[in-house]
Amino acid sequence: MWIELWKAPIWNVLVAIGTVSSVIVSLYLANRKPKVVRKLNIVKQFKESYSKGEIYMFITIENIGNVPIILDEYGREFDEKNTIMIDIQEFIVDKDEFIIINPNEAKLVTYKYNFGRQFEENDSKICNSREYKLFTTAKFKAKDTLGNYYIEE
Repeated sequence: MWIELWKAPIWNVLVAIGTVSSVIVSLYLANRKPKVVRKLNIVKQFKESYSKGEIYMFITIENIGNVPIILDEYGREFDEKNTIMIDIQEFIVDKDEFIIINPNEAKLVTYKYNFGRQFEENDSKICNSREYKLFTTAKFKAKDTLGNYYIEE
């Protein structure tokens, strides 16, 4: 048999090797497990309602990975370390203990503060308040149940 193989034209030998190689590669690719990707895209938006005397912070959390992510802690980034300040949680609307985000889905977290009176744009009393500064300067940070941290971009 080997003698007959070596007497065959070189193209026949190359085609046979290529066919066997492609079968091996396709079997390898079909049987490997997909890589687990945990990634969130976090975007913050800030809105003022002058007539109602309210300020809002909307956090959109989109799961762009391929596995569900369960957030158990979220709030304001304190520093570069893995610390999350939950001082803004008092302003949250409809707080959930856990936020479950499936792949290719997004969740919205809304923070609201009411000053109790109408205000004008660039009102110094409002703009210098602790709440206004928190909403405009806070960087959102979240931690999942596996201990991974995510921060807004």
